[in-house]
Amino acid sequence: MADQSNDWPDEGELVVCSVKSVKENGAYLSLDTYPDREGFVFIGEIATGWVRNIRAHVREGQRLVAKVIGVKKDRDSITLSIKSVSEERRRDALQSWKNEQRASQIMRVAAERIGWKENKTEEVSEEMKEAFGSLYGALEECAINESALEESGFEGDWIATVTELAIENIIPPFVEIRGMFEIKVWGPEGVNAISSALQAAEDCAKSEEEVTLTCHYDGAPNYRVDIKAPDYPSAESVWEAAQEAAKAKEAAKAAEEAAKAEEAAKAAEAVKAAEEVAKVVEVARKVEEGFKAEEAARAEEAARVEEAATEAVRVPNGGGGGVEAGEAELAAERLA
Repeated sequence: MADQSNDWPDEGELVVCSVKSVKENGAYLSLDTYPDREGFVFIGEIATGWVRNIRAHVREGQRLVAKVIGVKKDRDSITLSIKSVSEERRRDALQSWKNEQRASQIMRVAAERIGWKENKTEEVSEEMKEAFGSLYGALEECAINESALEESGFEGDWIATVTELAIENIIPPFVEIRGMFEIKVWGPEGVNAISSALQAAEDCAKSEEEVTLTCHYDGAPNYRVDIKAPDYPSAESVWEAAQEAAKAKEAAKAAEEAAKAEEAAKAAEAVKAAEEVAKVVEVARKVEEGFKAEEAARAEEAARVEEAATEAVRVPNGGGGGVEAGEAELAAERLA
């Protein structure tokens, strides 16, 4: 809608008007959107087709929407057309005007509570219009998002009062709430686990009509959750479900990682035990090899003694071999 502080409307603009007086050739309309301005609508612009009786189409005091088809500032003249406005555009323009009137009333109540003078109220209202496009749009954003004014750069204790009145008096087309997840999953599968948890949270909104939930990275381990819903109970219900779903996924993944860690610990313990067994086997092998070596040495010694004894028997009695025979006998006794 147009700014009421503007002196003149633009050609092609839709304006809300009140019928001031009806003449034979047309009607004079007061521009509610532009105080102290009035325009004239010729009978040919009242309605499509032949207008036999102008009073059958407009009456004094009637509020309607007209299109500005001519502006002559030097003649202080504004020409209007009613038939150029479709029913849909008429309805939308009238609703927008009503919304602005309601927003102005809310700001007047806020000014009384805060203690503002009229000029201060107008100043803040104009700043809100510039930031949000319209005063009603600003208050509607406050009803949707309690931080709307702060996020747009406004400061002051008055924000709480204006926001409170907006929430009490304006039913927004939807509401928005924001939450935060803190998700920590350690291990090589951490990224996939976090993605799975966030997806589980977003899936909570799929079964709800006109509800959306989106997750955004906000610096590990924090993740921002934005929920848009027709009303606060619906948004809060989805938020609670999303928290439970994300926690369940996180817990499941943590349990899975713990089970894997336990399995890995058991495998490491088994490897260690196998290594100990291998060491014992190696010692036993070395002991066995020692025994075998000792047996071989004893067998070799026995064979040598037996050979020496055989040689001693071959030596004749009384010869020099008697001594060797004696040595053989001593050796045999040692082996025995």
